[in-house]
Amino acid sequence: MVVCLMRRALITLELPSRELAQIVYSSISPELKTQPSPHVRATATLKGKYITFLFEAKSTAGVRALINSYLRWVDMVLKLIQELEV
Repeated sequence: MVVCLMRRALITLELPSRELAQIVYSSISPELKTQPSPHVRATATLKGKYITFLFEAKSTAGVRALINSYLRWVDMVLKLIQELEV
């Protein structure tokens, strides 16, 4: 029997407001619906002004790649919102 232990990371982001958290969450939701590989999984929950991500992969490198991707998307959305408000 082969047991494959998943590596996990849990990250909670606190955004300045509920509205901003909702915009960010809605923006990344399509990415959460389609996972890039059967070896990795990302989920997110929205609660008030907090978004909590759970990243799981068969390898530490896979978890790191997921974290980098999702945090870049969040950063991109926040920068875009900032540019549009100016």
